[in-house]
Amino acid sequence: PDNFDALNATTSQKNTCIEQLVAAGKDRELVLKQMGFTADRAGLEDAVSKHPKLRKTSQELIALGENASALNAANGAAIDTYLKHTQQALQALQPLVGGTSLYDASGRPGAVKGQRKTITAG
Repeated sequence: PDNFDALNATTSQKNTCIEQLVAAGKDRELVLKQMGFTADRAGLEDAVSKHPKLRKTSQELIALGENASALNAANGAAIDTYLKHTQQALQALQPLVGGTSLYDASGRPGAVKGQRKTITAG
């Protein structure tokens, strides 16, 4: 909570990187297709086998992809942990506020579980 500005800046940078990765991936797929290969990993491996000069770059690309995947998994686990802590905090607070509505994990107002909403006619 204390690092909202840093988180916002990091998210913006991440989104820019994602856009660049998507563009680079589309370029790679296009070049592979133009060379007569499929636009997937098998096509990349076929291209490398026929053009050995691509091997080092291909290996670096695959290693970077695997590293990014591992970092993404770790980031997802951290986010999941924070989400669970937030949900637990909300559950702990609900009895303390007398059964009124609290915000749920998505930031929307939510009714306390087990409480019925009272509907009154106009």
